[in-house]
Amino acid sequence: MDHELQITALENQIHDFVSNFESTLLTLARSLLSAKAAYSSQTEKSEKASQQKQVKQHVDVLTPPDSPQQTEAQNLDEVDSSTDLLKTTSIQQPQAVQEVILPQSESRKTSLKIIEILQSYGQHLSTTDDEKSQHTWAGTKKFLPMVEKYVEAGQTVKMILPAFPWKSINRVEKTLGPLPDLGEELALARLHNLCQDISQVYEHGAQLTLATDGLVFDDLVGITDEDTWEYGEALMAMASSMGYDDIKLVRVQEILGLNEGRPLTKEFYLQTAEECRKVLAAQFGKADEVIRDMIQNDEDSCITYRGFIKFLELDLNPGAAATISGSQYRKHVKKVAMGMMARAESFTKIIQAKLGDYVRLSIHPSSGAVKLSVPLIPQVSGGFPKSPWHCSITVGVDGSFKTVHAKDVSETHDLVYQNDRPYFFREKSPLYEWLPNLVSLEHSYSKGLVVRAVTSQPCVLGERELKKLQQLTLLQPQVHVENFTNFPDGRLTPEMF
Repeated sequence: MDHELQITALENQIHDFVSNFESTLLTLARSLLSAKAAYSSQTEKSEKASQQKQVKQHVDVLTPPDSPQQTEAQNLDEVDSSTDLLKTTSIQQPQAVQEVILPQSESRKTSLKIIEILQSYGQHLSTTDDEKSQHTWAGTKKFLPMVEKYVEAGQTVKMILPAFPWKSINRVEKTLGPLPDLGEELALARLHNLCQDISQVYEHGAQLTLATDGLVFDDLVGITDEDTWEYGEALMAMASSMGYDDIKLVRVQEILGLNEGRPLTKEFYLQTAEECRKVLAAQFGKADEVIRDMIQNDEDSCITYRGFIKFLELDLNPGAAATISGSQYRKHVKKVAMGMMARAESFTKIIQAKLGDYVRLSIHPSSGAVKLSVPLIPQVSGGFPKSPWHCSITVGVDGSFKTVHAKDVSETHDLVYQNDRPYFFREKSPLYEWLPNLVSLEHSYSKGLVVRAVTSQPCVLGERELKKLQQLTLLQPQVHVENFTNFPDGRLTPEMF
């Protein structure tokens, strides 16, 4: 593994050298032009001085000696002439050095477009008051050479996101159950949209690998390996049903190569789960004092650690808090958070060793220097959202999606089921009151609200329903209708009413 890390480090150094080459060449070109301008100016001065000396010698030969008074006056004239020459020389400006603009290669242009798309999906914590830097991804220097390497080779741009571990064990206060729901649906749709946007500017497109890290942590928070497996299976079934072939899932066993390229079965996954955790700790783990130093001195590590503590305070509450005091519980939470930090770091190291050429995405807030922090469900407030596996989703009458804890909205929102499972919360409003046996209301990342007739018989929108649609169209970014006999399928606009 040390050799692989050395190779990865050398590759990064080469990439940095290539990315800085154009800048270095531009500096050398400017220096060359400046030197030429200085040399030209000095040559011109030397030629003028030589000509003046020759003229003076010729005049001295033709002119007889003057009286002392005349010689003194002549000398004064020569001093004045020399002073004039010095004045003239002192105000001469060097020739202007023209800016050298090196043409960008097509691969560089395409790579920069891809970087711009990636940056548009990111949201990072500002480390400076400079307005320009707040809108510039700090990871551009690190990831531009990586993207350009894919583009130059004509290969699909590969990205990796450690995420989607399992649903929180606190299924009373936070989540709605052990399986993916509207939160994961919206998150997958946004990640698919990222890949599609890249394919619009680059013919070979992009692929996102979800490195599910549930097995890394589940025993620390009381979740079974079986629940972790079922969550991952349901997640990829959801992605497949939506046609997201640019998203795939990879588990720890596959990263470590334990399955030797064979399809990973549930039986093998459960048999090797504990072995994977031991391998991670033995080969990539770090001592507690190293983890503490990271938390104290690295901003991104500190943010992640605090995030772990925040969700663990609720996740561990149903079990530990009932048997120990408040101060002991807080110590217990911090101890588990430290364990999660150690395992998260080991998981990061194995990704760097095995998949180091992938563009690294993250669901945790960060400065953006070494990874792209991607909010999976952007919030109207502008804040970084909760992860869909740590929350429930509400849909407002304005069509907005919010990441919340279930306990906070159970009185103000209706719980909506899909396939006989609780799926999300919807804000209580007369505009959302439709006959469920005739009409379904669906909420989509790409289409917004979809009002669909679900009866096999022809369905007509009455005056009351049309008024609801009109109001919803004014309130929400997008409203679509499907399968009504008196209204065309497609997106609605206020002018249609």
